[in-house]
Amino acid sequence: MSETVFRGLSRPFSNRAVLLLIVLLALLILGFYSVTDISRLEHNQVLDGADYVGYAVCHRITDRSFSIAGRQLPLCVRCTGMYLGVALTFIILGLAGRRRWSMLPPLRVMLVLIALIGFMAIDGINSYSHFFPNLPHAYEPRNWLRLITGMGAGLTMGIILFPAVAQSLWQNQELKASVGNLRELGAICLLALLAV
Repeated sequence: MSETVFRGLSRPFSNRAVLLLIVLLALLILGFYSVTDISRLEHNQVLDGADYVGYAVCHRITDRSFSIAGRQLPLCVRCTGMYLGVALTFIILGLAGRRRWSMLPPLRVMLVLIALIGFMAIDGINSYSHFFPNLPHAYEPRNWLRLITGMGAGLTMGIILFPAVAQSLWQNQELKASVGNLRELGAICLLALLAV
């Protein structure tokens, strides 16, 4: 992201922040591979623990979840998109130097965020209607569509929660919107699509 996209940055992304993010991601991937053996994914204590957490927050329907080497992931596709969207929003806004920015986005941005939630609701209703063969449905649901609409809802939740977290954590807040305009929201959505 350039400084022209995120106006009002306290400082542009530094090489150190990007390097730190890459190192943390590499450590996370190496950590995953150190505790899992792909050939024995059926009985792995770490993944079994992740399954228990997944059962607490997600329906985990097999057809609506991703699988790796025959092992179902702990969350369904839509929940994966939602949690990934929230995490991605916090990372982007944190790296952009907006940790103390405590205001909600302007109305135009909020309307787009509400539309993202609406898209997920429409896709969820259509997807649910497939449980009942006699109910009409608009289109055949797909996991990639669940992932994208879940990501949109996750971005919305992250952008709305970020100012609430800033208000809770910081005594000296900056009264600026975490996402100030549609251009900034577009940049975040573009990064989210790249993550998908």
